[in-house]
Amino acid sequence: MNREQLINNILDNYTNIWNDFEYEKSENLDSYLDDLQNSIYKLKKITEKNNNKYYYRSLIMIHDSLDRIDKNNFTDITLGVIEKIVLFYIQDIEMSKEKMFKLDDILMENDMDWIPDLEL
Repeated sequence: MNREQLINNILDNYTNIWNDFEYEKSENLDSYLDDLQNSIYKLKKITEKNNNKYYYRSLIMIHDSLDRIDKNNFTDITLGVIEKIVLFYIQDIEMSKEKMFKLDDILMENDMDWIPDLEL
């Protein structure tokens, strides 16, 4: 699959998540979140790490943050963060360092931190 096809898959995955959350009350949410995460993983795999390092790192952050979503506590805030990610970050291959840090801030502020908490 090429980048454009994967972006279209990601947009479709987001649409499925939105529809499921709004109308079906999370009947297939787990499956749709897994599909989104898999599509992002595939996009990361075809991204040239050295030429697009901030975009590549952003995809890692996004992928890992999706893995930490509590599907039993999925809210409209979570949906809004996923929408921002899909519409403003995943499609922008010309990612700047500042934009990557802004993404990290958005994830942290909405309890979707991509780095697991350390247990002391």
